[in-house]
Amino acid sequence: MTSKHPNPQFPLELCSQVNLINFGITPTGLEEQLLNTVVRLEREELEQQKTVLMESIASNKRDLKEIEDKTLFLLYGAEGDILEDERLIDTLAASKHTSDEIVKRLEQSIAMESAIQSARIQYQPVACRASILYFSLADMSAVNHMYQFSLQTFIQMFTSSIIKAEPSDELATRVFNLNDYFTYSVYRTVSYGLFERDKLLFAFLMAIAIQQHRSEISPHEWHFLITGGLTTRVSASLSEHDPDHVTILSQEDIWKDALKKLNSLSTFSGISDEIYPMDHTGHSSVHPLWKDWLASPNPQKQNLPGKWELISPFQKLVLYRALRPDKAMTIVQQYISERLGPKFVDVSSLDLSLIYENSTPYVPIVFILSPGENPTDELFNFAAKKDMSKRIHSLSLSPDQGPIAEKVIEGAIDRGHWVLLQNCHLALPWLPRLEKIVREWPTDRLHSRFRLWLTTAPSEHFPVSLLQVGFKITCEPLTGIKANVLRMIQKLKDQIVQHELQEVAIKQMWSMYITHAVLLERKKFGSLGWNVPYDFSDPDLNITFKHWELIWKNQTGRDMKALRYMAGECYYGGRVTDEWDRRVLRELLSWYLQPLKVVENSPEHPLNAASPYKYPSIKGYSHLLEYAKKLPNHDDPNVFGLHENANMTSANNECFRFFETIVALQPRQKPNSHSSFKINENTVRDRLLEILQQMPQVWIMEDVMKKHAVSYGDSFTTVLHQEVLAYNTLIKVIIRSCSHTIQALQGGLVITSEMDEFIYSIYFGSVPSQWRAHSYMSNKNLSAYMVDLTLRCAFIQSWIDSPQIPSIVNISALFYPRKFIIAFLQQYSRRHGYPIDTISYTSHVMDDNIPAVKPDSIYISGLHLEGARWSKEDHSLAESLPKELYTSMPLIRLDPYCTTKSEATEEKKTYSCPVYVTLSRNGNLSSVSVSSNYVCTVELPTTVSPSHWVHSGAALICQLPQRKRRPILVPFMLHYPETATCRQ
Repeated sequence: MTSKHPNPQFPLELCSQVNLINFGITPTGLEEQLLNTVVRLEREELEQQKTVLMESIASNKRDLKEIEDKTLFLLYGAEGDILEDERLIDTLAASKHTSDEIVKRLEQSIAMESAIQSARIQYQPVACRASILYFSLADMSAVNHMYQFSLQTFIQMFTSSIIKAEPSDELATRVFNLNDYFTYSVYRTVSYGLFERDKLLFAFLMAIAIQQHRSEISPHEWHFLITGGLTTRVSASLSEHDPDHVTILSQEDIWKDALKKLNSLSTFSGISDEIYPMDHTGHSSVHPLWKDWLASPNPQKQNLPGKWELISPFQKLVLYRALRPDKAMTIVQQYISERLGPKFVDVSSLDLSLIYENSTPYVPIVFILSPGENPTDELFNFAAKKDMSKRIHSLSLSPDQGPIAEKVIEGAIDRGHWVLLQNCHLALPWLPRLEKIVREWPTDRLHSRFRLWLTTAPSEHFPVSLLQVGFKITCEPLTGIKANVLRMIQKLKDQIVQHELQEVAIKQMWSMYITHAVLLERKKFGSLGWNVPYDFSDPDLNITFKHWELIWKNQTGRDMKALRYMAGECYYGGRVTDEWDRRVLRELLSWYLQPLKVVENSPEHPLNAASPYKYPSIKGYSHLLEYAKKLPNHDDPNVFGLHENANMTSANNECFRFFETIVALQPRQKPNSHSSFKINENTVRDRLLEILQQMPQVWIMEDVMKKHAVSYGDSFTTVLHQEVLAYNTLIKVIIRSCSHTIQALQGGLVITSEMDEFIYSIYFGSVPSQWRAHSYMSNKNLSAYMVDLTLRCAFIQSWIDSPQIPSIVNISALFYPRKFIIAFLQQYSRRHGYPIDTISYTSHVMDDNIPAVKPDSIYISGLHLEGARWSKEDHSLAESLPKELYTSMPLIRLDPYCTTKSEATEEKKTYSCPVYVTLSRNGNLSSVSVSSNYVCTVELPTTVSPSHWVHSGAALICQLPQRKRRPILVPFMLHYPETATCRQ
């Protein structure tokens, strides 16, 4: 049995019955192989001398062995006194003479070999660099299955680079030229097959691997960088916060928390005292220089305060990762630029002619598609330039199209035609056959002009060998409003020319271009933009544009109302699965596709006369194209309807995703890498022991049910029982997994693949998948998760100890918060005899004074606002402060009522604010089309139009990721008995 998988996982019972042989190449073996290649091409005489020398040494050793064997045979067969056997004595004397000559030749050969090796070793840096790059390249397959590259292709690239690199008579310069040319050649060739988000990652991994091989990066600093400074003691933060405060940490508190972790690194020892020096009264405050740096919108453009400007580029990246993650990706680019060169961070455009010139008939060219992207038109235009428009055969694959595709390929091989097989991911069962065809090309009749072009969406089942041998090109949409508008103008040139003399038509078309670009680009802001990232594409705009043309031809008033409705419900809305996203879509379409006078006279509209995105007052296609080229290169969040803080949120999310990907690439052990990194089992064991020590106790369900018996009129008791059962299951899973892993680390149990994943997660500070399968929704890391679990269980315990539900419920501590809201409505329904479908509730924010609890009302706490803040002065929503991404929400009172008996007393103007469990806002849809992340809706007073907060993505969040919040235990309990019913 053979497998091309780099790390195949076989069951233990199979491994015990077969011998597993790893033929994967090692860094040392690859380095030696590449060294032979470079010396053979650079100093051919050295390689020939080495070959002759090796043959000579082998021959001499063989002759010496034969002489020794002959001597032993003669001595063994001698009879009588061997001293009187003259034939034997003569033979021994001749053997000794020959042996001495061979020994001398061996000594000379070894000396010559040493001299040759000394000459060859000067090219060692080239082979070493190439070996480092190969294993950095091999790691990319873990990011995306489509990123597969073969060693054979890599060596061909290495050989080609040696020939093409700039020559030099000085060896040191020549070695530098070889390294520089080959490094960029690898990056440029590989980056064609990487999605834009992964190109920077690949360049960063190359730069890091080179420095790690030189031992220029501390393992502790590297671990801090990729994990964000995981706290070794997972319970360390539990005692740091005052449980009486119902607030989240401020930005300064977050910086202090990061400083404590950063200060533990030897390089940054003492930095916390410099940033927060103490005055003569013993109080500490931020140093003015650091205060300016921390508050600066562009800290990367100014020097770090004091001696910290002298730290290395990598250490500067560590500092930014801790204190300014919103600018960490900018520093990543600077680091790559300093270590490898500016060309490694420049964006290069796709050039089909260059790819074609460097390709061969033996290598298929694979287009990896993004949703909505299709390179067919571009390829056919290129074929026309090459006079191949009549000799290109296109076939869209499906499960039954395989035999037809084979015939087309067979006919094109002889005639030198091109073959385009589209949508290969729809014919996966046939691809092994295509793999065999590519592997067995008929070299005797393969025409030099023949090319095989493939298009496919990313698929885990796409054959590895086909990806390894093929030249991969990714196709993805452009980013930025400017790039998208330019592309749409060029694509819809005919329609623009048709209406170019009609100013109103051009302006309405401009509105549709900007709207389409905004809908595409909002997803870069994560959940602030869309709860679910939608792949809007050109067909959505095309059908909208056709509808607009019908309106333009048939209506004199040019009303956009029908267009807004159809676009929101069908053309774009057909892709939207989340109801709150549908609300955002409708509001955005209503905002942009308005009458021109309303837009131009509105100072807050992104297309008003003072905006850089304002309507063009020019006519003609060429003028419109030039006008679009003058749009800003960097998009202002205001054009999306978002606050300035959205840029910071987007940058933070990008930073976290970037380093989380690197953490996922870290293998359990590194036998095939230049890095000395490995998992410290003692650290894992210590963390597991600490987790076990701080784990909450399991509740005895019988005792809980005795104390809180189920009754028809008390729906909250059922919720409590469900909460206890869910937390008990989670606690048992955590205790069992930790205990078994500790036994395995001590040699008492066999480490399975699941246990290996568990150890990996614990070491890198992520919540193990075994826990997540039984856990509440959470995006926290391991440290914050354990703190959160402890506080949640404390709230549940306080509820158990109380004879009835707390008057103030920390909704963020509940396993099933939505069930609690349903029980709240159900209890009112049962108490008053109203149908459940007629029950609703009103919400009231309690700024300071908390009146007596009403019989049917509840107070909820533990919520945080994103995309807005709560103003106590105005008793309404207000714009977020700069760099304040989340703010605490005061207590909220929910008052139930029957919609058929009474009317809700509403505020003058309110915003229907959704409440979500986690910051991602994305979950699984239930049978009633409700996301598992959604909890309820709260009406919040506002002094501006509610649509403003819809654009801003304002929402209430139960729990924040990574960031530790001040715990909310049980502020006001009706009763709090001293007894507790728990057991370990």
